[in-house]
Amino acid sequence: MGDLDRIVAVEIATTRRGLQQAGTDREKWTPDNRATADHSLPYIAARAMFDGNLTNDSYAPEKLREPRILAFMRKITVVEDSAFATPPGNAPSTRITATLDDGRRIARQVDNMPSFPGQPISRSDVERKFRDNVGKRWSAERTAAILQALWALSACRMCAGCSGSLRCRREAPGHCKRTASARYASYGAVLFRRSARRECGSDAVPDNTRGRRHSCIASSLCDPRDQRMALARRPRSFRR
Repeated sequence: MGDLDRIVAVEIATTRRGLQQAGTDREKWTPDNRATADHSLPYIAARAMFDGNLTNDSYAPEKLREPRILAFMRKITVVEDSAFATPPGNAPSTRITATLDDGRRIARQVDNMPSFPGQPISRSDVERKFRDNVGKRWSAERTAAILQALWALSACRMCAGCSGSLRCRREAPGHCKRTASARYASYGAVLFRRSARRECGSDAVPDNTRGRRHSCIASSLCDPRDQRMALARRPRSFRR
């Protein structure tokens, strides 16, 4: 297709739910925070078309305010395609149609996605996505070590030993920068510990996290306040 400046209009066809959740409200065309941007089909499409990828950095405040993205989003409309009510593939279908300045229309439709049923995501894709989202927050050595520890979990027979690399520890207040990815990682560590306790018995992985100021080794960017928030938001089935 070439130069994106040649595009005069973009139509995104989605499901009814997709339209309601990510393509109806006016704020979807002027997102001012991450929560709105990652539920905005216009923003996601525009950012992917310009950058070729979506990562945590795609939702940085300066990215949301980028003039070229805001201008391009004004060319985008979102519509419902009733045919998508019955998905032909393994994922909710989406079609993007770009109209060029010479009148040509270029359309691409996606019905199947990796990591959805019947199409497992490859290990290399998982690692690439992990590295993209970690970005510059961790060194290459630290990232490689954490990936190695995470891949070893599925083959480990001793839950207590495996969970050591994800075990929570105390940190001084203000030790780390707060990030959404750190909150999710710390939440995942808590869930892993709870799962290990159920599989191996409550004595195999002692619960030493309640009531302490701590952060997770696997997500050492988080603030202790975020860790407490993650604990408070655990599903009831994980609480003891």
